[in-house]
Amino acid sequence: MYQHVKERDSFKPGQDVVINNGDGWKSAKILRPADTPRSYNVLNENGREVRRNSLHIRKSLNQYSPKPISNNCDFASAQNVDESGSVENAHENLSSLNDNLSVTNYTTRSGRTVKRSQKYNDFV
Repeated sequence: MYQHVKERDSFKPGQDVVINNGDGWKSAKILRPADTPRSYNVLNENGREVRRNSLHIRKSLNQYSPKPISNNCDFASAQNVDESGSVENAHENLSSLNDNLSVTNYTTRSGRTVKRSQKYNDFV
């Protein structure tokens, strides 16, 4: 098509690659070609399947190794679930949290008092 265009590499399923997520090149593995042209579904180092264009994929000599997932969170305390677990109690807890969030006016450095618009009262 164009005279000086370089053909992009094609990748095979199971091939070890690196992908650019904007914050550097990370290890990944090609799963399969995507439905869109020049795109591939890859398994990133966090174990998530993502779609990347071949522009953001490079061949790698290193083997793909997923990061180990640590479960340091206590699931019961993270959920903060009542013994009853009813929907009414959850709704009451949510409404009490909304009541605790007071909408206050604040003053900017220049001295202007900022008042929250009434149309935003339904939003937290």
